[in-house]
Amino acid sequence: MIPEFSEDPRYGAWPFWVLELDPSASVADIEKAARDITAKLQFGMAGIEQFEVPNATLTRDEYLVREAKAALQDPGRRLTAEFWYVEPGLLKRLRDEAEQQKH
Repeated sequence: MIPEFSEDPRYGAWPFWVLELDPSASVADIEKAARDITAKLQFGMAGIEQFEVPNATLTRDEYLVREAKAALQDPGRRLTAEFWYVEPGLLKRLRDEAEQQKH
């Protein structure tokens, strides 16, 4: 199942995560990431269909990459994505730190 975009980043593939970018990405960065990921998907490179979100690893396809690119090129949708951006590895890192403090 390919996750759909949602107004709430907890419920789907958020555009920055799909393209493996952060809010500092320029339009050129977005286009390059979408182009590179799409090419790798077409060539069937191992592992490229997986991407990390704060609490899981999800699967992407070319459709999801195109949707992420379009979302980040629309000023309103990009602003929402920037506002709600959370680094994909943040929750895991926080859990690991909390676990280390227990010991």
